[in-house]
Amino acid sequence: MSGFRATVMLALGALALGALTAHARRLPAPGGKVTLALPVELVGPAAEAHVYAPILESVNDDDAAERLARPPLKGFPRWRSSLVRELASQDEGKTWRVRVEAQSVNISDALARCLKGDGTASWPADVLRARGVTVDVSATQGDVTLRFSAPVGPVPELLAGCSLRTPQMGPTGSYSLFGPGLLRWRNAGLGPPALLGSIEIVAPGARADLVAGGADVKGAGTLLAPFPDVVLLLQSAEARRVDVLGLADPAFGVRGFRQALRADLLAAAYAQGRGAVAEGLLPPGVAPARPLPEPQGPERLAPLALTKLPADAPRVALRREEGDALVDGVVERLAVILRNRGRLASIERVASDDGAGGLEILRWRPPTRDPALALLSLAGRRKDLVADPAVQRALANPLLLSASQDERVAAALTLERAWIDAGLAVPLLTADRWYTVDPDLRGVVLREDGVPLMFDAYFAGAR
Repeated sequence: MSGFRATVMLALGALALGALTAHARRLPAPGGKVTLALPVELVGPAAEAHVYAPILESVNDDDAAERLARPPLKGFPRWRSSLVRELASQDEGKTWRVRVEAQSVNISDALARCLKGDGTASWPADVLRARGVTVDVSATQGDVTLRFSAPVGPVPELLAGCSLRTPQMGPTGSYSLFGPGLLRWRNAGLGPPALLGSIEIVAPGARADLVAGGADVKGAGTLLAPFPDVVLLLQSAEARRVDVLGLADPAFGVRGFRQALRADLLAAAYAQGRGAVAEGLLPPGVAPARPLPEPQGPERLAPLALTKLPADAPRVALRREEGDALVDGVVERLAVILRNRGRLASIERVASDDGAGGLEILRWRPPTRDPALALLSLAGRRKDLVADPAVQRALANPLLLSASQDERVAAALTLERAWIDAGLAVPLLTADRWYTVDPDLRGVVLREDGVPLMFDAYFAGAR
């Protein structure tokens, strides 16, 4: 019997060794360089995502092996971390204790900067600012304590927007900045080591392995971000009072404005057809299906009449960030609509003062899938979006930071409706964020904000 057992054990060992050998042959060899062609607004976030380790990361439910290798936090199955050992709330969510794996002082400093927005742009800080919530961060014996001035339920979602970054620390992630647009792998990074040796970020239009918004190429793959951007029209108080676009005009209204805008044609011309008319501020994939205001105006709009206007005709400032073809196309179409209504457009660059008059075109991407946190992050960035009593009442709802996701969603939809009803923010169209990828480049992951992550990326073919 013992001889039989020995034979069985040898056979099983041979099978296991064969399986391990076959698996090893499939593992990609480390090293190599990947080139990313990214627009200006993504260069900084992409570099920072690889240089600084995230505090929390979302868990991929489809990857069972990854869940076993890096299990989620106890009690929070959607999140995992290389830095945080445990999360626990007290005082109905006003106090949170963060048990950490590494140096608590460094993490506490990083969390203070992220949640307070001290010296750095941070959407979690924007969220708390919009709700008027303050936070005190302290560290003792390996634990970090977060004391909020009001209950905050979605703390894991907020911490996922924070990274281990302080002025006194260098790189904490898998890569370090070696030169302008060049990142190189470092062996002291927190978390699993990356496979690629270096990452080079180049300007749009350059030859690259991954191209943001690239044209369809035979053999190349396409990656879509989890949800699209939203192009919004922001109206100043004066623009709403005068109703420069006729949104409150019974003979034109929101329905007539949409017919005149032709968002579908704008998406076809400037976004390769990867877009659609937007009826809400929150894009599909962030907000559920919900009732939205019924647009007012004529069922069928008469053709726009572009009569010649005198030089002293009323002018409307139309502001936008430069360098976005889709936004430029929207601006040109709005100038036509304004002219049809007897006004000239003065196209300007967006200034630092977000309370300036006129109109502004904003291409907005929620930094998170959570609809309440997404809208609060926008409100925290834009003071001009809270200049309405109904909006202020909606922002004061404590359920926007409830521990219940259903309650947060309901409060977010109320806030969205208040913005639309007030005319402060008018949704125009959605536009996908996509990437054309070399067919040999595998394992690229797109973060919720559309930033490409290369930690698990590798080249399947010889380079």
